[in-house]
Amino acid sequence: MQAPKFSRRSFLKSGAVAAAAASLPGFSLPAAAAAAPIGTVCQTQHGPVQGIRQEGHLVWYGIPYGASTAGDARWTAPQDPAPWADAKDCTVPGAAAYQYSTCALGTEDCLKLDVYTTEKTSKRPVIVYLHSGGNQIGSARELPGGFLAEQLGCVFVGLEYRLGLFGFNCLPAFCSGPEETGNFALLDMAKALDWVRDNIASFGGDPQNITVLGFAAGGRDGMALLASPLFVGRFQKAISISGGMTCADENTSAETLAAALAPLAVQDGKALTEATARHWLLTEDPAVRSWLCGVDAARLAPLMANAGFRMSVFPHLYTDGITLPEGGYPAAQYSEIPTLLLTGADEFNAAARRDSWFSSEEAKRFSADELEAAKQFAATYGSALCRVFSTRGSAEVIAARSDAPLYLGRSSTALPPAKHRSRCWARSRASPSRCCLAATPTSAGPTSPAQAIRPWRNSCAPL
Repeated sequence: MQAPKFSRRSFLKSGAVAAAAASLPGFSLPAAAAAAPIGTVCQTQHGPVQGIRQEGHLVWYGIPYGASTAGDARWTAPQDPAPWADAKDCTVPGAAAYQYSTCALGTEDCLKLDVYTTEKTSKRPVIVYLHSGGNQIGSARELPGGFLAEQLGCVFVGLEYRLGLFGFNCLPAFCSGPEETGNFALLDMAKALDWVRDNIASFGGDPQNITVLGFAAGGRDGMALLASPLFVGRFQKAISISGGMTCADENTSAETLAAALAPLAVQDGKALTEATARHWLLTEDPAVRSWLCGVDAARLAPLMANAGFRMSVFPHLYTDGITLPEGGYPAAQYSEIPTLLLTGADEFNAAARRDSWFSSEEAKRFSADELEAAKQFAATYGSALCRVFSTRGSAEVIAARSDAPLYLGRSSTALPPAKHRSRCWARSRASPSRCCLAATPTSAGPTSPAQAIRPWRNSCAPL
């Protein structure tokens, strides 16, 4: 089987990830460590799984860590999958979580993970990856996990979890039961981390050396995990790339959800007007749960699609007092673990050029030169704001509430020579040496890249 192909974006992203993770302690095995061979069949707590050998590594696609979330299980806490006796075929990439971009795709039976490791491995550090996509779209396979496992000498775990409305729903009918939270995607992540703790040793990983690494929306989720009492002790290190601290008020978010769902309720005869539908949806009436769990996923997925950065369109990461403190990030008690916050040199360039305003009627009043100048302005100052938001702004909040080692960095990725570009992109063979990581400790101290990374290495004993 051929290894999956990756885009230029994932190629560049993988280089930044490799550089960031390589700065963590424990990512090089001691020279005397024994290396035990890992076969393609590994045992998990739910049953054996059959993986496949690819170029230089082993991979298991779509290992279930939770049961399907379809039907009555929609918007409930994740449950264990049904156990199996024969080796489950995990040799072919599966579908991503249900989502909508230009069309609906994916599955609600999405609580799966991919595991990548090398042929000979022994108690290796573990990276658990949370993907980008605004918590609305995307998949953990946006990164070449096999390449990163080879380059970093780690076990790389890519998570799939509920997205969009399926992952975040704080209507009272869904938050008044045993879950008491609408942050269902965070519950999925907690379930997945428990699976990693209990099973990763079978794949050569060290369950006491788990790094949660998130990019963009995954980076924001990673910040939520640091602030959540639910995740204390579930991982030992964190890297947030282009993340930042965003959250949403639960009551305001419920009103936004009710307004988005009201037209469907009228269509299905649950109310005569959208106003009465909104009022009904904001009650704890069990009929709300019964109706929404029966609505076809293809009708729900587009409701808040393509929200981009706008929490007002798709509110999520609710400050519910259960998974996140009611006072938000300034009120959190942060996990006392080493944390690295990274941002890109040109953070906002792509987002600025894709913004829907540039195709709006208002934008047609401006000349091409004026629009180009506006894009440049948005990219330049937007990137600067993102850098502050993703790193220093977040670091100051954490530092005020935690004594954990905390480091900031900015990464930029150089392109490979043209003659190697096609081969590198096709195989996602990004070299960490092509990534320039300029990290700066939060306290006064060394400022050169080598000096700045060294405190991260020396301040944490390898586990």
